[in-house]
Amino acid sequence: LSRQWSRGYQLTASYTWSHAIDDVSDIFDLAGAPALPQDDGLLSLERASAGFDIRQRFTLAMVGRLPFLGRYDQGKGAAGWLLGGWQWAAISTIQTGQPFTVNTSYDVNLDGNLTDRIDTLTGLKVGQDGPSILRLTGAPLTLIAELGKNGRVARNSFRAPGVYRTDISLSRNFRLRGDHYLVFRVEAVNRLNRTHFGIPVRVSEAPPHG
Repeated sequence: LSRQWSRGYQLTASYTWSHAIDDVSDIFDLAGAPALPQDDGLLSLERASAGFDIRQRFTLAMVGRLPFLGRYDQGKGAAGWLLGGWQWAAISTIQTGQPFTVNTSYDVNLDGNLTDRIDTLTGLKVGQDGPSILRLTGAPLTLIAELGKNGRVARNSFRAPGVYRTDISLSRNFRLRGDHYLVFRVEAVNRLNRTHFGIPVRVSEAPPHG
């Protein structure tokens, strides 16, 4: 969606829904999941949302001129050169977080690889934000499968917190001579100062953080 008004005001908005599915997202281990399968003999268990799957994304961009300096936009002389033509811009991005896998540090299925996943979600609370989004709320006997078996919780079953950021800028092109311009630009990234945590430590036996 795009709309442009007089005096240089413009708005652009876009929304994307997507779903990427695969059985491995890279040949190397990623922050969200190992590259090797849980069980080499059952590769079908790896089919799930890709490690780079961003389900929803919304962006809103706005551009305009400073209204209280608009009278100088067409002005000449020192005042017009210095105060005219100032432009502001802002872009906001809101998107869902990346998926990740919770693994155990034990080779439960005895295949020689430390890629085993947990077996149950009982007693495990998944939050929406903050440095610790996975918490044990009860006292389950164990989160891992029986010896020699695969964990039943699928690959990439969890989601990291989403992203919400707004960047703004203020700019002015000063014409020096002919086709030569001096560009002055100030930018503020993540202006609302919102904290964005990455994928958490996802090994069930890892010590707590935060």
